[in-house]
Formats: sequence, C-alpha cells, structure tokens
Amino acid sequence: MEWSGCSGADHVWDVQVREFLRTHTAYELIPESGKVVLLDVELPVRQAFHALHEQGVASAPLWDAETAVVAGMISASDFIHILRRLRSSVSSGANPMSEAEMDQHTIRGGLLCALL
Repeated sequence: MEWSGCSGADHVWDVQVREFLRTHTAYELIPESGKVVLLDVELPVRQAFHALHEQGVASAPLWDAETAVVAGMISASDFIHILRRLRSSVSSGANPMSEAEMDQHTIRGGLLCALL
C-alpha cells in the first residue's frame, strides 16, 4: 500500500519496518528475565513504593481481590502525585505523618480513584 504524500525516504522506512515485523515475533522483544509485579490495592502506599523500587520496575498492575479484576496501573509518576498531595496537606498546617499513619493509607483508600 502506497501512502500519498510520502517521500522516497518514508517509503523505504515503511518497507523496512514491514519486513522487520513480518520476520520477527513479539516474543523476541520481551526480555527473558522480564518480570511482572502485581500489587494488591489493599497494600499500603509506602510498601507499594518499596516493592516497585526493590523489584526494579517502574510500574505495576493493581489487583482488586474483591472484584477479581486488574483495577489499573500504578507508576512512579503516581507516587510523585501522592507525595505532592501529602506535602500540600502538611504545608496547610497538618502535622507530618508517622510511618504508622502512612501505612494506614492503602492504594484503594482514595488513591485508586485518583489514579484511574
């Protein structure tokens, strides 16, 4: 199929990409040591952050056992948003949270709605 308005270089690139995709499988793109980390929505946010960091992954699917579905994804940028929300609550006059108080905040506890 020829696209109108494509330059010769675009056509060559298109042919090369098509040939590559025709001769390779998606499994070749997945590293053999690839891992998937699945986090439960009832996991405290602090523990979820540590789990992602310790496993060396930037994001993970969120499992909701109540509904038996993957409810969404959490990523490093989500933790940045969480930290910004916590900072604004501390800046507004609230006392900084202790580790025990932070562990009371699960992914489901209000954070899941913000992430989806």
